[in-house]
Amino acid sequence: MVIRWPAAALIVLGLLPVAIWPSLPTVLWWLLLVVVLIGVDIMLAPSTKAITVEREATEGSVATQAIGRITMSVRLGESTSTSLLVANSGRSRVRGHLRDAWMPSAG
Repeated sequence: MVIRWPAAALIVLGLLPVAIWPSLPTVLWWLLLVVVLIGVDIMLAPSTKAITVEREATEGSVATQAIGRITMSVRLGESTSTSLLVANSGRSRVRGHLRDAWMPSAG
């Protein structure tokens, strides 16, 4: 979860009254504003449960069954081809970065 920039900007902007009037009621109102803004930001954020990721391996892969999942393996020196399908079944648009790479232990 990441707090988006509008909520962060409003939280920082709320520090101005605390700096001008440093009293307990001002700080309490600022804390209430921060909690409300973070709550609204979380409610407006798209759900990650709506995102599905599927990998399909084609040539050169060896399929193995492990705990109800089929895993694909490739031997060192062999080549393979895979495709990755990412789908969002939710209503909200999701922006992000997708990184697909070999594990460091793969050599």
